[in-house]
Amino acid sequence: MKLRSLNPDPMLLRIEFLISDEGGITVVATSISPTSACPNCSRVAVRVHSRYRRTLADLPWNGTPVRLQLWSRRFRCDHPECPQRIFTERLSGLAQRYARRTQRLAETLLLISRALGGKPGARLAQALGFVISGDTLLRVLRRRHGPAGKADQGAREPPVRVLGVDDFAFRRGRSYGTLLVDLERHEPVCLLPDREVATLASWLGAHPEVEVVTRDRNGAYADAVRKGAPHALQVADRWHLVRNLAEALTALLARHPAALRQAAERSAADPVNPAEAANPARAARPGQPPLRSRERGAGGRPATAAPWGPYLERRWRQGCHNTMQLWREIVAQGFSGAHDSVDRFTQPWRTEGVAPRPRPPEPAKATPRKKGGRGKPDCRAPSVRTVVGWLLRRQETLSPAQGCFLEQLRRCCPPAGAAQEVAVEFLRMVRQRDGAALQAWLARVAERGPAELRCLGASLRGDQEAVRAGLTVPWSNGPVEGHVTRIKLIKRQMYGRANLDLLQARVLPGA
Repeated sequence: MKLRSLNPDPMLLRIEFLISDEGGITVVATSISPTSACPNCSRVAVRVHSRYRRTLADLPWNGTPVRLQLWSRRFRCDHPECPQRIFTERLSGLAQRYARRTQRLAETLLLISRALGGKPGARLAQALGFVISGDTLLRVLRRRHGPAGKADQGAREPPVRVLGVDDFAFRRGRSYGTLLVDLERHEPVCLLPDREVATLASWLGAHPEVEVVTRDRNGAYADAVRKGAPHALQVADRWHLVRNLAEALTALLARHPAALRQAAERSAADPVNPAEAANPARAARPGQPPLRSRERGAGGRPATAAPWGPYLERRWRQGCHNTMQLWREIVAQGFSGAHDSVDRFTQPWRTEGVAPRPRPPEPAKATPRKKGGRGKPDCRAPSVRTVVGWLLRRQETLSPAQGCFLEQLRRCCPPAGAAQEVAVEFLRMVRQRDGAALQAWLARVAERGPAELRCLGASLRGDQEAVRAGLTVPWSNGPVEGHVTRIKLIKRQMYGRANLDLLQARVLPGA
């Protein structure tokens, strides 16, 4: 392992002496090599013409800024046919021509700017002893990854066979770009300045090696692939297919709010689990702990430990002040809330430092009734979004109360029952990659499905080849969505200075 020292290159330089002042440490050094090659004719020159002093910023030492003061030499080229008569010796690996920083300092600053950007990178660099600003870090990034920097590097992009396409927002709701990801290497390959058909088609035309393109249900991207890469296989992303199904179910249930209320009342009147029936949205799945304190039950009411107050007081007086243990005990008795609820309930006892006083028995309260006076309990229906989540979930993961609610919903709303049968079959095709069953599913939906699912079927039929490929091949847009989330993080780090060139420099690994 190469150790970092005050001498950037012991094979090239010799340190003469050090100067320490308030500004840091100055390292005075000279070159060891007695000769130098001419940059024009590559002949070795031995005659020194003159010397001049060159100052380079270097890596800090123990948090102290370091400057390298180098006495560079000018040589005479004695080759008669070389037009370069006098040249300055090249310091290969130490510093580039006209550079004000050593190569190792420039690479370190580039890594910091690529990882953190301008202001956050400057804060870290200054804490490590670098004398630099955020604007300078951005200039370093632009200089390296701009057109001139790419030309100097001369790197060629590897061929892309499987491409993932998705959009991202420069300014949400106003301007968008397009992200292209190589799904075989899981690395982004390009950021396009917009999401227009012509832009993506032009890029695909310049990359004929693309064989597979995964995308969402965006029609513009489908047209771009057909124009730019007509030979490529288009694959509709499975997550977006399930999302389209969820949107159709949401529209269906939104038309039947009375059926949701009626199903909630019937499931509460004939409960499978009395502790869960009044609030099936709070029911935990088998084998899983209850949801955390931030979650709310049906109707937005937070879970509370008040019904278990007498038991908690009795256990507190017995000396059990561990709220986690108390929470476990009441969960075994049917409590569906979180540990935070027990902690908040017992907080006054802990701050007072004494056991709570016995409470007088409360008078029995009448059962709350709904408006209309028919004697039915006040059971609020779970939200449409919650019910859609139950319909899309594996049936064996539902709690008894949730399963009872869905059974009552199927009885109260036959279209919802038919939609659930169709949705279960579609999810089976997605999970088992059964693209061969798509045609039969579309025919079934068109013949007997509710109106919302018939609209979904018509949309899928118009993109049938890509949908069938999405239900067959293993490729998906999952890695692309992950990089879109990464772009969002980078944009927030850059405080709104996330222009296209800076995003390319920080997102593309080979930029």
